[in-house]
Amino acid sequence: MRLLIDTSFLIALKKGDLKARKTLESLKDKVEDIGISRLTEYYLMVGALYLWRKYGYARELAWLDEALKW
Repeated sequence: MRLLIDTSFLIALKKGDLKARKTLESLKDKVEDIGISRLTEYYLMVGALYLWRKYGYARELAWLDEALKW
């Protein structure tokens, strides 16, 4: 099975949401491939760039760059 993670679920995982983590862990034996849509990638990039430009927070851009390598 392939799993497409949406923006809100990915953000919940990043924030440490226990329910989201348990949900993902419960699927680990059934899932062969995990991905995100281009739209989710775009939303995350827009959010990270906003934080960088408005507040100088480069941490979100670094996290996103690392997260998208998988």
